Amino acid sequence: MSAHLEIEKKYQIVETDLGPLLAQFEYVSEKRIIDEYFDTVDGKFYQEGIFIRIRNQKTLDVKFNPDHLGQRGVHEHVFCAEYSFQEPFANQDFKTFEALGQLIGTQQPFSSSFSSFLKSNQLVILLLIDKIRKTYKQGHFALVIDAIAGLGTILEIEYTGKNTNPDVEQIVSEIDELMQEVPTVPLATGSFEMLLKKQNFELYRKGKYLLEEDRELDKTAA
Repeated sequence: MSAHLEIEKKYQIVETDLGPLLAQFEYVSEKRIIDEYFDTVDGKFYQEGIFIRIRNQKTLDVKFNPDHLGQRGVHEHVFCAEYSFQEPFANQDFKTFEALGQLIGTQQPFSSSFSSFLKSNQLVILLLIDKIRKTYKQGHFALVIDAIAGLGTILEIEYTGKNTNPDVEQIVSEIDELMQEVPTVPLATGSFEMLLKKQNFELYRKGKYLLEEDRELDKTAA
């Protein structure tokens, strides 16, 4: 079972001049992305830090940090493993689904379609994220600026290198160096959690990756 390894940091943009930062990058593209996130009705996978989505009706993605499975008290998710599938599923995909089941408790699909995976796991749509994404690149980094409906603008810098065993701390340090002069608000969480907070605060608070002010609220309540 192999996965794409994703290392990224996110930032909230509030009236920030990104000109000096973008001058270091090459513009790539602009496109609309619609992400449909699925879960059980009680958000079982979200509460374990597992995210299941269908992007633009083209790919089914399962994302999580393997080191955080079964763990509480973890907050920032700058690293995750991402498994992607396209329709119709290939024979190898069913082997991956079987391995995922042993790791995160998902059930195998009964046919080669996205809908069969959703049905076998009793998944319903939990959240929809509609965004316009501008993408830039520089070396082994991609910078994306997402204008997200109902939320605002989020900036991400993601490692895009081909190293199968990357030094996460070194890469995060390089991202921090790129962003040190940029007046943005670092985020320990993502646009999914920020939108979920607006739409279903009680479920949001059961997740692993909360905004810092909400972690502090939980400490006070305890």
